[in-house]
Amino acid sequence: MSSGTRSQKSKISQKIDKATKKNNSYVEVIQDIVVNSDNLKNESDIINEMRDKLAKTDFEINELKEALQACKENEVLLKNKIEFITKKNRKQQDLIKQLQETIERLSNPSKTITICTPTQTNRTIKQSV
Repeated sequence: MSSGTRSQKSKISQKIDKATKKNNSYVEVIQDIVVNSDNLKNESDIINEMRDKLAKTDFEINELKEALQACKENEVLLKNKIEFITKKNRKQQDLIKQLQETIERLSNPSKTITICTPTQTNRTIKQSV
C-alpha cells in the first residue's frame, strides 16, 4: 500500500510540477503583456503629444494664412490710395499750370486773346489793364 501511495504522490507531484510550469509560462506571458502595454501606453502618450503639437501647428498656420490675407488686402487698399493720390496730384499740377498760364497772360497786357462766342466767330480783343 505504501508503494501505491508513493506512486499516487509521485503522479500528484508530477501534475503539480506540470501545472506549475504552465502557470509559470502564463506568468511570463502576462508579464510580457504588461511590459508591452506599458510600452504601448508610452507610445500612445507620444502619439497624443505629437497630435497636440500638430494641432497647434495647424492653428498657427491658419493664423499666418489669415495674417497674409489681411496683408494682401492692405496692399490692395494702399495701391488704390496711392493711385488716387497720384491722380489728385496730377490734377493739382494741371491746375497750377493753368493758373500760371493765366497769371502770365494777365500780367502781359499786350497779349492778344481770341474769344469765340456762339453768335460771333473769332474776334480778337487787345487786352489792357
